[in-house]
Amino acid sequence: ELERLDLSIRYRGHSLDLRLTRDALRVRGRDDAAPPISLCVEDNIYEFVSGTTRVFRLSGEAKGRFR
Repeated sequence: ELERLDLSIRYRGHSLDLRLTRDALRVRGRDDAAPPISLCVEDNIYEFVSGTTRVFRLSGEAKGRFR
């Protein structure tokens, strides 16, 4: 069973560190100057500002997808 998944990606001018666990998705932006982007998590759209960290709690339905 996978405990967590950590990865770094480059997306629309943002360097993002992602951590996915059973309960949450954490997105950390490492750039301060990139324009805001939209993130869609569980059918909800959120604005993400560069240089910040957002933590999204995952519902029970999403948790079952990662078994």
